[in-house]
Amino acid sequence: MNDEVFGILNYDHGYEKEEEIIFFDKSYKIIISVQSYDKTITEEQRKSYKMFKENYNEIIKKLPPILLEYYLKIYDEFIELYFKVPEKIDKKHINEELIVRLIKPRTLFIDKKGKFGLLCDCIWDEEHGIAILFTDNSLSIVEQDELI
Repeated sequence: MNDEVFGILNYDHGYEKEEEIIFFDKSYKIIISVQSYDKTITEEQRKSYKMFKENYNEIIKKLPPILLEYYLKIYDEFIELYFKVPEKIDKKHINEELIVRLIKPRTLFIDKKGKFGLLCDCIWDEEHGIAILFTDNSLSIVEQDELI
């Protein structure tokens, strides 16, 4: 399909395409995944994608303190559940510059209603990862399951 906003997309239980983004000075190929069970794309999904593209640089600038706050909030929980944290990423040594290097963006997921977020791999939860959720002109970090 060639959509007026998304461009050329392939269908496989939803529409997808690959796109390159710069995430903290590193280039990543991510999947743009548009939820669609009936092979249609909604105006809300188009609006969300446009917002992401138009505001991406501002989003990235706001992200480091939000990631760091999330990491510190869940630190004690995940250290008990998952593994012994390497010293370089323990509470004493972690900072905004380091936290962004622990995240790898994989997929921009846009649900049928236009809710969207960037699904990322992260060192502290390799099984589930995190989602950087974009809602009402604000950012939040959630587990991927909350978005997909």
